[in-house]
Amino acid sequence: MMEANLVDPGILKVENMLVETDGLDDIRPDYEATLAICSKDEPFSVSVACKVNPGPLKHVLEMYPEALENLLPGSTVQDYILEVFDGYNNHVAEGTNVLICIEGCCIKDSMGFNRKVNICGCVDLSGILQVTAGYGKSISLSVMSGIDEIFKKETLIERRELRLLTKLPDCCAAGSNLTNLIFKVTDSDGAMDTRIHHDEKSGCFHTMSIETDSSSDESAIRYAFVHGSCKVPTLSLPESEGVLSFKVFHSRFPELHLSLKIQLTPAQTFERDEIGCSTPYSRMSLTPQSKMASTTNSPVASTEQTPCSQFRVLAIKASPSTLSSQTGLIDMAQFTESLKEKLIIYSEHRVEIDERLKCLEAEQNQAKEELRTLQASLEPLGATFPECLSTKESMMKQIEEKHHITAASVFCCLYRKAPPPKSLFLSKKGVFGLVALLGSVSSTSLSRVLSEYLGED
Repeated sequence: MMEANLVDPGILKVENMLVETDGLDDIRPDYEATLAICSKDEPFSVSVACKVNPGPLKHVLEMYPEALENLLPGSTVQDYILEVFDGYNNHVAEGTNVLICIEGCCIKDSMGFNRKVNICGCVDLSGILQVTAGYGKSISLSVMSGIDEIFKKETLIERRELRLLTKLPDCCAAGSNLTNLIFKVTDSDGAMDTRIHHDEKSGCFHTMSIETDSSSDESAIRYAFVHGSCKVPTLSLPESEGVLSFKVFHSRFPELHLSLKIQLTPAQTFERDEIGCSTPYSRMSLTPQSKMASTTNSPVASTEQTPCSQFRVLAIKASPSTLSSQTGLIDMAQFTESLKEKLIIYSEHRVEIDERLKCLEAEQNQAKEELRTLQASLEPLGATFPECLSTKESMMKQIEEKHHITAASVFCCLYRKAPPPKSLFLSKKGVFGLVALLGSVSSTSLSRVLSEYLGED
């Protein structure tokens, strides 16, 4: 209630009247009211229609504050509404301008940061506030009234960590490859985040890149995440020895990164032998005692190539160009096709090697047969052939006793009576040994025993 005096007879003037009330929300959005004017002394009253507007912006309250919790990069905030009040706790009038300042987010509609209060006295940011900051980064949202900050909200985006599941070897040969490196993204509890999944159709781009100190070729390759994990089929190592440092990181969120180091040892050198066999010369040696190859290779968990056959080394080394498409992203269909082509080539090489191996086996069998034919038997013949005697003297005695009228008996007699030079002539330069032997053996297969009597000549 307010008291006023008449300025002139019959004239009432009211200026700068301030209505202090928190009930304006009951008469919004028109804010229409009635002003009753009554006489204090006489029973007289007049009612005048008027409008009572809320005051300027003074403070802000947020509805659904949990909407800014557990946010992820690229996600859109749902159900986030700011209630705007004047100094008497009335919602400000519809259409009031509100300046919003944000960091780590963006507003996806055309209005931008200058927002207008809706009919309910609120600024509705539901579905238009998108997170742009990375994992573990902060988000802040402020409401300004002129130059004064009347509201501020800060929160953190969820943290994620990039980990390597595959155990790296202590050292690798320079120029070799690391294969099947598996990485995963984990949350704060250590569980794999399966939402990290690359899907171009839905606009979810989750890929991984690798950068090394020596070359940036690998950084052009993008390895896709599949439900939280990422597999690197092969990683080419430089040919220079020393400590290699390389960085693995998410292509869009560099805060997900991992720095790795590995020692590169001198690479194996290969020498080609007479038939085209590549052998690791520096790692292989022949022991004088056994003439067998002894190796000094230490176990290294890398794909360092070793000779796969006696005739050819099939060195499998994937080049980065075959693993990447024009966009720099691995095309699994192209990668699979290239592997099929290599398998065909290796199969052809294998057929050639098998044919060569069969030829060598046939040559080996033929050589064994010839050796068996030419070589004198080392087995005792007496047990197998009792009729065949083992000494020259016993042979001559048997010929003289049982075959005294044969030519062999005559030659035996001449051999005994002749002087040493003549005896030597009869035994080695003549036909004595041959006649005597053929006269005693029972099978032509025993002709190899000739070597025992004919000597080296």
